[in-house]
Amino acid sequence: MTQPVNPVGGVPRTQPAGNCRISKLGGVGYQAVRGILRYAPNDDFEVNIIGDYTHDERTIPGEVLIHTLAVDNPNTNAAPGMPYDDRFICGRYCSFITTGQPAGVFTGVAVPPGGQPLLATSGSDRSRYNGWGVSGQVRWNLSDMFSIDSITGYQAFNTSFDADDDLSPANLGFGQNHLTHWNFSQELRLNGKLGDTINFTLGGYYFKQSTTYNSYQGLRYVAVPGLGPLYPLQFVQPDVIKADSKAVFMHADWEILSGLTLGGGLRYTDEKKTYDYYRLNPDGTINAYLDPIGAVYGAGYLGPDTADANNNGDTTETVQALTGARATYKGNRWDYRVSLNYRFSPELLVYANISTGFKGGGTNPRPFNAAQVQSFGPESLTAYEIGFKSDLFDRRMRLNVTAFYNRYKDIQIPLLSCPQYGGPGPCALPANAGNGHHKGVEAELFLRPIEGLQIDASASYLDFKYTSINPLAGGPTNLAGAQLSDPVAGSPKWKWSIGAQYRFELGDDIGSLTPRIDASYESKVYSGPLVIGTTRTLTFLPAYTIANARLTWRNPGDDLEASLEVTNLFNKYYFLTNFDLRGVGEGFDKAQPARPREWAFSIKKKF
Repeated sequence: MTQPVNPVGGVPRTQPAGNCRISKLGGVGYQAVRGILRYAPNDDFEVNIIGDYTHDERTIPGEVLIHTLAVDNPNTNAAPGMPYDDRFICGRYCSFITTGQPAGVFTGVAVPPGGQPLLATSGSDRSRYNGWGVSGQVRWNLSDMFSIDSITGYQAFNTSFDADDDLSPANLGFGQNHLTHWNFSQELRLNGKLGDTINFTLGGYYFKQSTTYNSYQGLRYVAVPGLGPLYPLQFVQPDVIKADSKAVFMHADWEILSGLTLGGGLRYTDEKKTYDYYRLNPDGTINAYLDPIGAVYGAGYLGPDTADANNNGDTTETVQALTGARATYKGNRWDYRVSLNYRFSPELLVYANISTGFKGGGTNPRPFNAAQVQSFGPESLTAYEIGFKSDLFDRRMRLNVTAFYNRYKDIQIPLLSCPQYGGPGPCALPANAGNGHHKGVEAELFLRPIEGLQIDASASYLDFKYTSINPLAGGPTNLAGAQLSDPVAGSPKWKWSIGAQYRFELGDDIGSLTPRIDASYESKVYSGPLVIGTTRTLTFLPAYTIANARLTWRNPGDDLEASLEVTNLFNKYYFLTNFDLRGVGEGFDKAQPARPREWAFSIKKKF
């Protein structure tokens, strides 16, 4: 990222005059090692032990401001009162990102006389990850008809990263994040054959994990329109999240007659998640702005508000401390799959299937008050699919086409505004928005019309519509939530890609040369609503088309190759993500640009 000039009216620069680059973001750097130990004393018993270690250290992804909305910012710079506005939009690959905030004093409506002292925060523009894992896979053939598979795994990692969300020296927010995690899993399967026509699998699965999310946040943007600055949120949250899942499953395929196969499966899942919350000041005491009940009564309190810690005049209500609170989600579910396929010939297979599935529920990962300690339920799906797979013209053409219709129930979306669960203040609550359906078509094509020439292509069309809305997560009374007319977030309506290559044989002593070109398109993607006052606008990531090119030389034995490639050949500028908080107090809309044109040279040797 480049910092070209000091923003007019901003703080004094800390770098020499003229253009200056503080850092380049979006870099990649990692090292990894993986090893496999195999033991097979005979044809019926085999053990594989796999271990891996990864160290990943890179600069954080580059982001840019694309819109701002001036906010009533209680800035604590030496030069007070810096409006947050478009002066901080500085270019296609440029931002004024900082790695910390200075100390200061916050004055606001809900702050004691004299203001709230704030500590300085500091971090870096790098993310770090260290992880390792080990797994054991055992296969035991009991007979010609039965076998047992056991898969055991353990993984652990720790990672840290910092974030200046406002991408400016206006001190709206800065966060330091450190996570430690481990998980253990065990799967056991019995595979069998009954005669020549039935194959089946019976199994069980167990998964357990624990994560500590240790975060230090300095949020100075909380304000009420027309009222002004409210309070600062400088807090530590060493939250602990635990989860486990257990499942049993079975699947069978029955070849009813030659070419016609009926398949079916059944799975029962039981899962549980717990989240323990802590909202502390940097000195370890309970933060009174986020947790007034805990600050008065202590961590874990649940009882009458005799001291009126909420300052609402009611000393008879039952209240709960946020610090020490535990949110729990429990769920269980049966899922099934039924499929029928018929192979007309070795070249053509048609199929149809019905299946169900779900995305697990959970609890609010970041409540800003005790009322936001809420759980949300699973998102479930019933999918109907028909299609065919074909290999035609002596396998020179492969065409696969699928049509599907998906019915969703209790769709999960994030709420950036949730006054129904306390406020004023920020919100980051996942909620079940309602029901909907998704229909579409996907196609894949592979062609080899002449020797050496290869063409591959794919295309998809998706159409989504809500059929009902949960009033707690949207509708006329909550413009920041979902509405019946909203598209689905994160999925483009149209996608396609096409690629072609031709292998030129250069002679028995030289090898071959293969040029390749690829192009892909993605239509605009809905990224969420923007609500300012009573005006609601749908925001989208724009559509884009990109191309990549590659030239590969291979030696006559095809065991050595060298390649020169160029990605984003025409240097298309487009966004991968965006995060719009203009309507909820922070005043920014930022996006992550895709990587510009890049080239690489690689050599590969096969042994």
